[in-house]
Amino acid sequence: MKLTFKGTQVVSQGGSRKLFVHPEREDWLVKVYLQRFHDVNIERYPLTTRFRRLKLYWALVNEIIEFVAIRENPKTETKYLQTIIGTADTDYGLGMVVEGVFSEDGSLAPTLRDLVIENKYQEKHQQELEALFKWMENTDVIIRDFSLDNLVWDYKKQCFVIVDGLGSKAVLSLRSFFKTYNLRANKNRVEKFRIRLDRLKQEVNS
Repeated sequence: MKLTFKGTQVVSQGGSRKLFVHPEREDWLVKVYLQRFHDVNIERYPLTTRFRRLKLYWALVNEIIEFVAIRENPKTETKYLQTIIGTADTDYGLGMVVEGVFSEDGSLAPTLRDLVIENKYQEKHQQELEALFKWMENTDVIIRDFSLDNLVWDYKKQCFVIVDGLGSKAVLSLRSFFKTYNLRANKNRVEKFRIRLDRLKQEVNS
């Protein structure tokens, strides 16, 4: 069954995707890619795109791979990644069905950026963010885009959840083959994230 979303309410929209509520489950969301996401990648990485088997849905598949890869080690904490339910055909193309992450009032969970800008960032958030950083520096998961907008606060789990930016852009990624290299890359992302977060706090408090 193809899901139809054109003409319906968009729950959220970023630079690469639109987010809709699944028609059969209000606690499920469907992520669909915007055409401009495909166009930009083809224009920016023409050589890479040429040799990709999946020219449109490589990012979707990469996220699923990371969701599965973390479960290779049963001792690895999985709560920091959004739960993927599966895929679905939509009038926007292939979409990813995920378990929604919500706030206390049932609305979409706020991003870390939202919490800081709205002066709702508390000590508990800082503690959980540090726990996430520690996890990142010891996990095999490849995190491509670790940003203030890809991290949301899960009210039920009381932790931050990465909802986007998993998997490598490269056709053959060294991060997939060398754990030490990937851990170093994740650590670098954490350091850059701290700088961006401190900068945002300064802007809000100025």
